[in-house]
Amino acid sequence: MINRDKRLSKAPRLRRLDEERISGEIVQPSDTVDLQVSEEIRLMFHQLSAHQIELEMQNETLLQAQEALDSARARYFDLYELAPVSYLTISDTGHILEANLTAATLLGVSKKSLIGQPLTQFIHHNDQDIFYLYRKQNLDTCDDPKGCELRMAKQDGTVFWAHLATAAARQGGGSSECRMVINDISNLKRTEKAMTQNEQNATEAKNLLKLVLDTIPVRLFWKDLNSVYLGCNTLFAQDAGYQVPEELIGLDDYNMGWKDQAERYRQDDLEVMNSGKPKWRYEEIQTTPEGKQIWLATSKVPIRDTDGKVIGILGAYEDITQRK
Repeated sequence: MINRDKRLSKAPRLRRLDEERISGEIVQPSDTVDLQVSEEIRLMFHQLSAHQIELEMQNETLLQAQEALDSARARYFDLYELAPVSYLTISDTGHILEANLTAATLLGVSKKSLIGQPLTQFIHHNDQDIFYLYRKQNLDTCDDPKGCELRMAKQDGTVFWAHLATAAARQGGGSSECRMVINDISNLKRTEKAMTQNEQNATEAKNLLKLVLDTIPVRLFWKDLNSVYLGCNTLFAQDAGYQVPEELIGLDDYNMGWKDQAERYRQDDLEVMNSGKPKWRYEEIQTTPEGKQIWLATSKVPIRDTDGKVIGILGAYEDITQRK
């Protein structure tokens, strides 16, 4: 340490002597002094060079660290600020502590003006109770993420459906923060509503069709390509000796009271299905479950799928025994 201080104290004198020696302004002293001075100058320049290299390495490390920091900031901006979902951090008092740009855009305000606002300001007035209970559950059960669906309102009053996913975390001093993800599910809700409405319409149409089928004074039935019954109306089921149409599903004419006529009925079915042409009001005999014979006026038409392919037959008949 002492030698180092001595060298440092001699540095200005040595630097001057070296400059004078180089410029030729003074006469060199003895060889011994010259060698000693030159050695000290060499050591000093060596130390300065080493120090310069060290500074350059430190500067390079700082530049690399700055580049890594800039890259991390860019990734943070992409992952957080421009995420496809809205991120919020809510205090235990319900105020917004942090928000990404997506959340600000969703709520129709600037990010700067969003910070510090109570989130309840953006909850639809009819769903305030839902949000209050949801938030309370999250604060009471930290580390247990929960979700709910409710209506929110943008700054301009536009109402939309949102799904909230929240996880609460304890902070120092006993306070809590809620980290929340908000997704706009308005399109999903509209789709669900449309599907529900379609199901209701389909149910109503089905009930109306059943009412029509069970009201008209004509026996109706429909079969697949193997002449197996797929359905019928109530009058046809009663003629066959059953209480409800569902009891006939999966049966064929060989299971009915008119099994003696089953083969002829089957041939008529095949004729219509193979030709693809209807067969109108032809008269035939049928044996009832009680063993009586009655006269029918029967019509059969092919059933086709959306591609026009025949997939079965639809039949109808009237009892014309009295007329006969």
